Amino acid sequence: MKVQYIIEKISLKGFKESSVNEFEKPEVIIGRGSGADILLRQSIVAFMHARLIPKQDELFIERIESGKGVISVNGHVV
Repeated sequence: MKVQYIIEKISLKGFKESSVNEFEKPEVIIGRGSGADILLRQSIVAFMHARLIPKQDELFIERIESGKGVISVNGHVV
């Protein structure tokens, strides 16, 4: 299963720019450390915050480091 990470930037003038990254691997790491596949620079994000695990037609998220914020998807804590 491929995991797509899409970044959309909207300028102050309303221009939209998108970039897409695809991952096809057993897990995708999210964090602010250099070893993360998806890099988030906010200080509330741990260096190795969470992993995305694709299994068949489902995508699971698992927290890696404890003590740094929460994981939410579309505004819902998971």
